[in-house]
Amino acid sequence: MPMVPGTQTIAVYEMIEIRAIVGPEVAIAVTVAPTDVEVPAGTVLGQVTADKLYYPYDNAAADGRETAKVILGEAAPASAEPQVVTGYIKGIFYKDKLQGLDAAAMAELFAREVDGIIII
Repeated sequence: MPMVPGTQTIAVYEMIEIRAIVGPEVAIAVTVAPTDVEVPAGTVLGQVTADKLYYPYDNAAADGRETAKVILGEAAPASAEPQVVTGYIKGIFYKDKLQGLDAAAMAELFAREVDGIIII
């Protein structure tokens, strides 16, 4: 796949390419809550107000998860303990590779869509 000027491939997970704008402000460390199942890269995350941990975004929640904050940049394996992983606060993503993205999350992430590409 040809590279777009100003972007670079950040990571590849199971042949899923994730792209982001180059710069230190793009990727941040986020602490994902313990989970019984792997949370895949590309999952939209919200942050629970009480414990400050990140969980998969849930628009119907009322504890902080209802506000989309970041895109998970790497899979978070099942773990009984919280784990620090990469989250993207800005970037260019394939819409069909993102999980949990809805209209409310698009607005909260200040995102727009162009031909199946999400720009945050």
